[in-house]
Amino acid sequence: TETDDSSTGTGADSAGADGTGTNGNAADGTGGDGTGADPGDGSAANDDDDDGESVNIAMVFNSSGTLVYNVHVSNGTVVDSGGNPVSGVTIDSDGYIMDAYMNRFDPNTGELVQ
Repeated sequence: TETDDSSTGTGADSAGADGTGTNGNAADGTGGDGTGADPGDGSAANDDDDDGESVNIAMVFNSSGTLVYNVHVSNGTVVDSGGNPVSGVTIDSDGYIMDAYMNRFDPNTGELVQ
């Protein structure tokens, strides 16, 4: 008699809906160290770029001259990693993030523009 092994399967490098993973479950893609389709850094802010989010920018100067780390654009506002607006940091007419010392960053790459 034949057996049907297509319903579930486990093994090294089995692929599923969420990417590939070692020792993952081939039927539903769970388990293992699978990687998702989004190549971002894994933070919640970068999960979906369709809602006005941008990549994290390493650091900017706020209006007090203090470095603020891991800022990004959320709903048209520059915010820190906790989601709080960063004073003195704006989005200029070209769509770049500009800190208090006039440094311009591309919100899509995080790179310094000037």
